[in-house]
Amino acid sequence: MSESERTSDASLLRLVAIHAALVAAPVLAVALALRLWLLALPLAIVVGVVVTAVRVRGVDDRVARAVGATEIGPDDQPRLAGLAESVAMASGVASPRLFVITSSSVNALSWGAGNGPTCLAVTTGMLDAADPIILEAVVGHHLGPARTSSLAETTLAASLFGPFAKGPLTGPVVSLIQGDDERSVVHADLEGVRATQYPPGLVRALHTVRSYPTDLDVPPALAGLFFAAPVADDDPFAVHPPLDDRIDLLREV
Repeated sequence: MSESERTSDASLLRLVAIHAALVAAPVLAVALALRLWLLALPLAIVVGVVVTAVRVRGVDDRVARAVGATEIGPDDQPRLAGLAESVAMASGVASPRLFVITSSSVNALSWGAGNGPTCLAVTTGMLDAADPIILEAVVGHHLGPARTSSLAETTLAASLFGPFAKGPLTGPVVSLIQGDDERSVVHADLEGVRATQYPPGLVRALHTVRSYPTDLDVPPALAGLFFAAPVADDDPFAVHPPLDDRIDLLREV
């Protein structure tokens, strides 16, 4: 196992351990209040581990429900399916599960907890607005980083800790979820260009989304998974660099 793989595994284990501790803490407090001195700690640990295992196992489908994505087959969107399979082969990853979000918003997202193929969802607005070159670039942006653990880390962090972003926990949870998401967006742009071998395609895609609404009614904690910002710029979970900055960077590639 390489050093980067060990680091990635350690990051994922850290997220799982933090979530288990957050779940276990109130259980421990209640057990101690009930004077269950000998059972308190073992009970809290078991509940924390079980709840976390269940939530990790169901992350991909839970994210799909949270963003209103419906899974489709290759025959439902043959153009998208063909491009996704081609880009996946170029990126060295498995073909993704495909989803569609019924919305006039022009956007897309990918997610995956690392225990199955990447999930890729595209809005109907994006499918209507994008020609094959633009759609390929958007798919590349989302599948290029799938060979690293960055997508799994972002997915797990957003899904596991998003519900805890309330009151005094908001700041720490936002920091935990965001991590280096802004850098991850730029990294995904560069990985997408590497997969498609055509930087102008992604530049065109960014120009396109600049001309359409990209907002969606989705949990703000999932913002980092999207191609373009789905939430307001002043939201604490906003992570996307300005589109012009992303375009300027790609023109230098």
